[in-house]
Amino acid sequence: MSEIEDLVPTREICQKLKRKGFPQTTVFKWCRLTRASDVQEGAKEYSVSRNAEDYYVPAKKICSAPTAGEMEEWFKRRFSFLKVELMQDKTHEWKRWSTPNKEHWADGDTDASALAALALEALA
Repeated sequence: MSEIEDLVPTREICQKLKRKGFPQTTVFKWCRLTRASDVQEGAKEYSVSRNAEDYYVPAKKICSAPTAGEMEEWFKRRFSFLKVELMQDKTHEWKRWSTPNKEHWADGDTDASALAALALEALA
């Protein structure tokens, strides 16, 4: 996993976010290598890049790969009454968002994955 991939949720989670309607205008994108010869040579089939063409040529954008900061900004724009907090220990991060009537908790191995879980719940 690259350093960039550590900053965003997994490709599978990002694809779920896309299906639920999360904006696809983030800085990073999950991309798929489209040259079969490169895959056969042992290159990774999927990766995160700022621009699909920057990583592999040719490559295809699969979905946006939002960072934790981008997801926090999305929460603030979408829910003006929302409060988002972070709790963490050595192995997990928990995010909590609350509305006047309810608290929602999600955990993940990174801040981005915990926020992604909350975003999926918010989009449900």
